[in-house]
Amino acid sequence: HHFKSEPESPTFWNISSYFSSPHNNNSLHFPEMTPKHTHSIPPPPTNPMYFPIYEKLLHFAQNDTLIDYSLKSLSDENVSPLTLQQRRRIHELANMFGFVNWGEGAKNARYVMVSKDEALREKYNRANRGKSSIENQGKFPKNFGKPSEDLKHFPYKEELELYEFSKGHWKQYERPKRESEKKSSLKSPHNLSKVKFTFTVLTLNVLFDVIDSSKTYTTKRIPLLLKLLQKHQPDLVGLQEMTPSILQYVLDDDNIRKKYIITDVTGSTLRPYGVLVMIRRKKMIPLDAHVFRFSTYKQYSLVSFDLRHPDCPGKVDRFLFQAVHLTAGREKFETRKMQVRILQEESRDFDLCIQAGDFNFSDATDSNTDVGISREFCDSWLEHHDLNTSPGYTFNPELNHFAKHNSRSKQPSRLDRIFYKSTGSLYSMKCEDIEIVANEKETFLDESRLSFKGGLEVGLYVSDHFGLLGTYSLESKMLEE
Repeated sequence: HHFKSEPESPTFWNISSYFSSPHNNNSLHFPEMTPKHTHSIPPPPTNPMYFPIYEKLLHFAQNDTLIDYSLKSLSDENVSPLTLQQRRRIHELANMFGFVNWGEGAKNARYVMVSKDEALREKYNRANRGKSSIENQGKFPKNFGKPSEDLKHFPYKEELELYEFSKGHWKQYERPKRESEKKSSLKSPHNLSKVKFTFTVLTLNVLFDVIDSSKTYTTKRIPLLLKLLQKHQPDLVGLQEMTPSILQYVLDDDNIRKKYIITDVTGSTLRPYGVLVMIRRKKMIPLDAHVFRFSTYKQYSLVSFDLRHPDCPGKVDRFLFQAVHLTAGREKFETRKMQVRILQEESRDFDLCIQAGDFNFSDATDSNTDVGISREFCDSWLEHHDLNTSPGYTFNPELNHFAKHNSRSKQPSRLDRIFYKSTGSLYSMKCEDIEIVANEKETFLDESRLSFKGGLEVGLYVSDHFGLLGTYSLESKMLEE
C-alpha cells in the first residue's frame, strides 16, 4: 500500500523573539487563504508585534496543522519573558482562528483545530471542570455570552453518521428503517434457525500521534495495524486513540474500503483523539450509531443492531456494540466508576451487548464489580483463562517500550477487556475464544539513529497496548428448545 508522508512534527517557533525587534507593517504580506473549517479569517491585529504570530496562525489554519508550543520554554536569557497581556493576546488570536487550548494554562499551551461548537463545549467544560453535570446545568462562565442551541455540557451523546466506500469515494451509508425492515441485522448464507452465527470482535488502543508522531513512529506502526486487520478480518472493530491523521491511513486502505462500514471519515469525532468503530459489510447491518463523550478526551462509540428470527416474525433481539475508552489513573477511580455506570445504563434496554475497549483499570487494584460492571456481563478473558497462569496483560512495560515510556507505575496491567451480556429471547450469545493480538514486534532500520552500521535496528509493536480478539456465537433459542 502507498502510505502518506508523516505529518510534520509539532512546530516550535520563538514567539518571544518577535517582541524584541520592531516589524514593518508595509513589508508584511498576508496571503488570502481560507481555512478548511467554517471559521472566517479574522482581520490582522493592529499592533505590528503580533503580525508574525497572525501569519503563522493563518498558515496553520489553512493546513489544519497542530500547534504545540510552550511559551515558558521559548523565552531565552536574551529576551524578556512575555507579559501576561502578551500571552492573553496570543491566546485570543489562536481562538479567533478556531484553535482551542487544551494545555495547562497560558504557560504551557497546546492548540488543536476544532469546529466552532466543539470550541464552545471545550471552553465551557474547562470553566466548569470538577463540577457535576447538575451543577453545570444552566450555568455558564462569566462573560461567556449566549450559548449556541446545540451547546452541551459533558457528558453528552450525539448521533453519528455511518460511511461506506462506493464508486471511488466514501459516502454516507444508507441505513435500513426499523419500522419497515423485516430482515435481521445478521447477514448469513445459512438459515439462522438451524445453525450458529459466529463473529469476531477486535479492540485496540492504537496510540495517538498528537504529541510527537516522530517519537511514536506513526508511519511505521500504522501499516502494522492495517496488516493486523487484514490478517484477522474482524467483524466488529473498536479502535481507541484514533486521530484524524491516523484515520487517513485507514481510509486509504483497500481492504477497509472493500469490507467495512465506519463511523467517521472526516475526523470530526477524533479531535484531538477518539474512538472509531468498523463493521464488516457482509456480516452485519448496522442501524444506529452514536458517540457518547465523557470529556474532551474520553468517549465511547456505540452501534446498534436488530436481530430477527425467521420462525418468529414480529419479534426482535436488540444488540449493542460499545467501543470504550475510559479515564486513566488510579486517582480517577470515581470518574471511571461514573463512566461505567453510564455504559451500563445505555445497555439496559438491549437484549445482547458487547463492551470492548480500554477500561484503564487493573486487576491488581480493582475488580470488575468494584468499578460497577453489572453481574449480567461476563468477562470474556476470565471465562477462558486463569489469571494466575494467563494474566492477560494488554499493557506491559516489561515487554513494550512504548508502554514503558507511557507508564507511571511500570507494572503490567490488563487494561483492555471485552464484556458481554446475553439476555435475549431469540438468541443466546457466548464467547467461544479470546486471545491477545498485536503482541509481536516487527523490526526495521532507523537510519536517523546513527551507529557504526549506518542505523539502528528497532523493534516496533503496533501500539503501547496489545489488542484483544474475541470470537462470539449467536445461537437460536428455538434450536435449543
